[in-house]
Amino acid sequence: AVFGDMQSTNRLSATGNRIMSDALARVDVDLFVQLGDLVEYGGNLNNWKSAADYIGKFAATTPIALLPGNHERYGDAALENYKTMFPMDFAAPNGGFYSFDTQGVHFIFIDATLGMRMSAIQKNWIEEDLRISKARGDTWTFLFLHHTLLTTGSTPTALELQRWLIPRIDQYGVDAVFFGHDHQYEHWTYEYGWNGL
Repeated sequence: AVFGDMQSTNRLSATGNRIMSDALARVDVDLFVQLGDLVEYGGNLNNWKSAADYIGKFAATTPIALLPGNHERYGDAALENYKTMFPMDFAAPNGGFYSFDTQGVHFIFIDATLGMRMSAIQKNWIEEDLRISKARGDTWTFLFLHHTLLTTGSTPTALELQRWLIPRIDQYGVDAVFFGHDHQYEHWTYEYGWNGL
């Protein structure tokens, strides 16, 4: 089950989070994936306490994998708070990116929350990670990020990220890409190369 952008900003969104948490607690899944913006302000520990209250309803009994959104980056101690709450095996100390394998599926989580860009370290890591996954012949490869690669929503598409990432998604045969940020649901089928790229 993949979801994102549950940051509470007021009573209405807090009510929505309770409804969503109750619904997620009733589904029978093997893994939850949260696409970022779990909290409104990552530097505020009270925001993390509130998030723990509602994700605990479903993530206490089912594994959860997460990545930081832009809201997890707000505040001086924001990323440290995130990594304390969710101590994943991150590929670099100052980034929220990592990957793991389970049951023939390769999961890649990238962190493009700083100006919708990625560091050279992360780009090199992604290339190598995708190369290894393809060489192994993983049954499925899924890539997750917070910001929008393609959207009809109100936030701009991350064009620089799109220009760098989509050719690699095509080259290494990534099966699906999931992202949040825009508070809506869209399903894209993207044919890379038809428009001269």
